[in-house]
Amino acid sequence: MSGVSDYRLSRLGYYADFATAPAAVALSWALTGEKDLATAALAALCGLASWTLVEYWVHRVVFHGVRPLKSQHAIHHKLPEDLIGVSPVSTLAAFVALGAGLPLLLGASAGVGGFTGLILGYLLYILAHDTFHHRPPNAGSPLRAAYLRHELHHRLYDVNFGVQPLAAVWDWVFRTLRRPRT
Repeated sequence: MSGVSDYRLSRLGYYADFATAPAAVALSWALTGEKDLATAALAALCGLASWTLVEYWVHRVVFHGVRPLKSQHAIHHKLPEDLIGVSPVSTLAAFVALGAGLPLLLGASAGVGGFTGLILGYLLYILAHDTFHHRPPNAGSPLRAAYLRHELHHRLYDVNFGVQPLAAVWDWVFRTLRRPRT
């Protein structure tokens, strides 16, 4: 491993998902013209819960087990402050596929709601991850425990795959949770 990542992004590329994800949700709602808010809200909660498992699984199985992503992710572990991530073109393609596909598959209400929940989970993930690597929370912050778990993940590599606080439940379920010493 050379220490150079193919997944190094420009500042714009690194932060693009903070804008394109909410825009994709707004577009999905606009295109479906959804009015059944109760069904959409319930589906959004299911989407958010589903995201936590997706986050854990992708991080543990894909980023820590599938080449070439595994070696690229190892560089992120060595250089956690670098702007290393998945191309915003790739995430935008996923947003379009999910934003269009879920309403077709599940119906407008459940589809747009589920998509909203998934994207909310993704936004919580990228916000937490960016915060942990670029503005670590101080003692007393509600994110401090999650930050310490993630920092331990960077040192031990095979524990604490859930980044945002809601995803840490899967570390407990799959017995990969390691509590940091404070």
